[in-house]
Amino acid sequence: MWPIFGVLLIGVAAGVIAGAVSMGAFVPATFVSILISAATLLGGVALIRRGDTRGMERRSWKKYPNKGMTVTYTFFDDHFEEEDEASGLSKFQYISIRTANEDEGHFFLFATNNAGHMLRKDSFVVGDPETFAAFIQKKSAVRMDPVEA
Repeated sequence: MWPIFGVLLIGVAAGVIAGAVSMGAFVPATFVSILISAATLLGGVALIRRGDTRGMERRSWKKYPNKGMTVTYTFFDDHFEEEDEASGLSKFQYISIRTANEDEGHFFLFATNNAGHMLRKDSFVVGDPETFAAFIQKKSAVRMDPVEA
């Protein structure tokens, strides 16, 4: 939906700029119109890029330095821990979980500090994926919502 608005903004901005340039009347009001149109043009480009989630995913993955690294999660009564080779041990309070999602093979927990945790359902060593959503809801008061494909 965002790309449609982006294209509309670009079209309006381009039309205003083309009209101002073709008229040739360069008075202060024309320069203000061109500046506003340029800002509108940039806003349109931003909306188009916002709608490009696949591109964003590819760029993020390309920049991610820890591809293939094993991350271990351990869940306790009052907090959970994440441990990996690069960052070591990090502790998180359940209250920090703001949203939680799941798809066929993963759980996704998003915390207030912009930390995202992805847990594979087929990698549980203790406990089981069938009861994990209820466990997270009980500990964090956040419902596990399904990811829509």
